[in-house]
Amino acid sequence: MSGSRSNSGGLLVSRRTTNAWQFDNERYNAKQRDLKRAALSQSTSEWLAQILHPEPRHLMAVCLFLATLTAYMERTGFSIAYTLMASEAGVSESTKGVVMSAFYWGYGVSQVPGGIAAQRYGGGVGVPGGLLS
Repeated sequence: MSGSRSNSGGLLVSRRTTNAWQFDNERYNAKQRDLKRAALSQSTSEWLAQILHPEPRHLMAVCLFLATLTAYMERTGFSIAYTLMASEAGVSESTKGVVMSAFYWGYGVSQVPGGIAAQRYGGGVGVPGGLLS
């Protein structure tokens, strides 16, 4: 059986005279080249159609990512700007703390009504409603 080849469990291997299984790099690399060529042969118009007309789940994921990114950027920017402006205006530290905690109060208070709305109306109404509010 010296030099015989087989496909053992999906791996391309070759049998050596010592009965040790070795990975067959030549066949593996050829298969990878063929897969890359097949992927590159996809026409530009098909690729462009996928980008311009995404699946609804992909569009929803992008919208949720952008909404979350905007919320975090707004919260971070507000905290930096408000701290500087409040210092110049002479606002007390306790007032600064109350204003800065308003974001967290909003998150905490909206958890229960948001959960009830999601359970009653579903995500199709709840997510766009949350994005618009």
